[in-house]
Amino acid sequence: MGCSSLTSVTIPNSVTNIGTFAFYDCPSLTSITIPSSVTSIGGWAFANCAELANVYCYAEETPYTIFDAFNGSEFKYATLHVPDASVEEYKSTSPWSEFGTIVGLSDSETAIVAKQLQAMPVLIQAEGGEISIDGAPEGKKVAVYDAGGVEVGTAISHGGKTLVPAHLPQGSIAIVKIGEKAVKVAVK
Repeated sequence: MGCSSLTSVTIPNSVTNIGTFAFYDCPSLTSITIPSSVTSIGGWAFANCAELANVYCYAEETPYTIFDAFNGSEFKYATLHVPDASVEEYKSTSPWSEFGTIVGLSDSETAIVAKQLQAMPVLIQAEGGEISIDGAPEGKKVAVYDAGGVEVGTAISHGGKTLVPAHLPQGSIAIVKIGEKAVKVAVK
């Protein structure tokens, strides 16, 4: 919520529900990739994302989506990319039908992106101001950002375990970036 420097987000295949306010008020967010595993999207999940230009949704069945999931986002000017066989379903289902352009993905593009979306098997824990990552690939840079997009700590993964002292307050949101993949976590 409120990630001013976040420009794109790729939801991992392990996610089935995108919660209410998940990416609310991310004004620089231009691209969202939603895997086929997502079956529901909560209210205001992508609201107030004024720069939203492309949403890639790989779900063949339209995810159940609260009507205000994209409120305040200029999605009437954005392009929604969906599986070719599902274009008509998205065009007739609100709020998806409100996208300015809805296009099908070619089979080759679907295969390429689906391969890129394979979940990275990592465990991320945020507690006591430190971010602990188990399973990050050897030698990858791990960076932690606060909700405003400011980098607050970095480390290089070694031996499958990485500890990044981030000193974020309890209850805050951190963005953990491992190589080119990023995920939001709540600090407990």
